[in-house]
Amino acid sequence: DGAAEAARQVLDLLEEGEYPDIAVQALIRQARVAQLTQESDDDGAAAELLARAERLTQVAGAADAWCYVLLTQARECLSRDDAERAEGLLVQAMAGFEQIPFLVGVAEARAELASLMHRQGRLLEAIEVVEAGLVVLEAPELFVSIAPYQQSVFTYQLAELRQTGSRICAELGEGSRA
Repeated sequence: DGAAEAARQVLDLLEEGEYPDIAVQALIRQARVAQLTQESDDDGAAAELLARAERLTQVAGAADAWCYVLLTQARECLSRDDAERAEGLLVQAMAGFEQIPFLVGVAEARAELASLMHRQGRLLEAIEVVEAGLVVLEAPELFVSIAPYQQSVFTYQLAELRQTGSRICAELGEGSRA
């Protein structure tokens, strides 16, 4: 796959300990590709890549990268039907992104957490996650603080969060809330 190969090439070019933030991003990208293409779950390739990325985030002191490691680990857990661990990781990632603050990550983590709760039938908890996120994320002055190259990702994640909220509201029979 092209994305995984590009990430491997980046890692090959870096010396040990050089640009740990970039190495973390490449490792996360490789792990995400492994998850999406469902490359041999049995050998734990994605989990190994994420463990390596987690170690590097400690070296780099990159809080946003660490939160993305947590988010990607949560997705790995979901792919193995470990919803309980995934939820804990999503809550950690969401709190970390909010503390930084990194709005693209906040939107992504909240959308993932709300979707998980929705799938589990925990509609009231899920809509609370959505609504609390929308209060923060829909503030127009915040959009300006998002880097131009991330604005389309943020817009997409915000739309995902709104869509999840609308589905939950419909199931709750609260059309006016949506």
